[in-house]
Amino acid sequence: MKRILLSLIIVCSLLFTGCATTNVSTKDRIERVIPYIKPAVSLATIIAIEESVKPEERKDIARQINGVSTVIESLSAGVTPTPEDLEKVLLLYFPHEAKYSKYVISLKSAYTVAFLKLDGNAALVAKILKEISTGAKEASAAYLVE
Repeated sequence: MKRILLSLIIVCSLLFTGCATTNVSTKDRIERVIPYIKPAVSLATIIAIEESVKPEERKDIARQINGVSTVIESLSAGVTPTPEDLEKVLLLYFPHEAKYSKYVISLKSAYTVAFLKLDGNAALVAKILKEISTGAKEASAAYLVE
């Protein structure tokens, strides 16, 4: 679990960094960080699957994460979801177990950092949600191969 949070903290900290002496806008900084979101979420997904469950349960966990990745992506259709919206959807989808709640918290935390910087920019929200979704989907898919 510490590894999940560490990887997401690294990505989130990139959203906050920027040289104070340049005129780099928040939008530009976020655009630069977007390519790192998918690998960070992939890593968090792999760690969550590998360390949070028994080996015989990994396929079921991966199936749950893979399914919810589509839900995450669909959140950006027409509206800008808040971090609470993302959390509500994830909590509705995942069973109420500690192994899932830690993963939900890590995804919500990553999204919250970006959301607070986006100032309602729906296009950037869609990109970020797409990267979160793709990272989770690709990492979990490896566990679904028979």
